[in-house]
Amino acid sequence: MSYYTTYKNDDGMHYSDQDLREQYEEMLRECHEVTMIAGMEYDTACALREVDPTAYRCGLIDFIESLELEEVGHETVHEFLAAFES
Repeated sequence: MSYYTTYKNDDGMHYSDQDLREQYEEMLRECHEVTMIAGMEYDTACALREVDPTAYRCGLIDFIESLELEEVGHETVHEFLAAFES
């Protein structure tokens, strides 16, 4: 059984790691133009993730912390989905 970290905001909305990664990458795309490498255009979020995974992860952690979410814990997929049913 696989577990992953989930978070919730003050309104009780739950977010998975994947939700937050998608929000972070969308923010990167909104804040920065496409990335040029050797005359070729690349998606900024993808380029950062692939070229400098450490910087990507540090930025992601800073982004998550800025949202001031409460870490719910390590849940299974079933536990995460059950939060939406209540």
